[in-house]
Order: sequence, then structure tokens, then C-alpha cells
Amino acid sequence: MEDDVKMMHQVATRIESHVSRMRNKDQQAFIHSKMESIVSNIEVNGKVKQVEKETKRIFKKRNAECCASFRAKKLKEERDEKRNQTAEVVQKSEYGNLITTHKKAVAEKLLQQDQSSFSDAQIDG
Repeated sequence: MEDDVKMMHQVATRIESHVSRMRNKDQQAFIHSKMESIVSNIEVNGKVKQVEKETKRIFKKRNAECCASFRAKKLKEERDEKRNQTAEVVQKSEYGNLITTHKKAVAEKLLQQDQSSFSDAQIDG
């Protein structure tokens, strides 16, 4: 009941806002009653709803692969897969186990120091 009263007040306010600026009071009353009858007519309301329904845009179903977020996710998966394959190849290859020249030089130096300290210990002992 309250919703119906609110709706009637809203309709009346809308009509009043259209009609209130008219100078000719006879014409104002005529237009007011005409607008009110149009708003309350069931056939008119049905036709208005039908036209609104027909004019709505119909969205086409798009291919999900065209979506930017889908493409980005797919590209990321491909990059990750390539990185994993490259990492596996490097781990399996003999080059992955090679010692760098710096590490070789450090190892040789430590070995020489150990040998010299071992030979010094033999001389003293």
C-alpha cells in the first residue's frame, strides 16, 4: 500500500515538473490529465516495456581466447613451461656441473697451501 502511494506521488511529481511552467492554465490542466492517463494506461505501459526490451543491445558470445586476460594467462604458462624445460636441460647437461675458473684457482691455491704446510710438518717432525 505504501509503495503504491509513493509511486503515485512520484508520478504526480514528474508530471507536475513538466506542466508547472505552462502559462495557460486551461491547457495546463488538459495536458496534466492527458499525461496522467498515458502513464496509467496498461496498453501504453506494455508497449513502452516492449520497445525498451527490443532496443536493448544483444551481446554476442565472444571467443574466450580473444580475451586479454586469457591470452596473458596462456602466454605466462608458455613462458613458465619454456623456463622449466631450459632448467631441466641445463641440469642434465655436463656444463651445469662445471666449476668456474675462479673456483678452480681458489681450490688450487688451497691445495698448494695444504701441501706446503704438510711438507713443513714432515720436515719439522
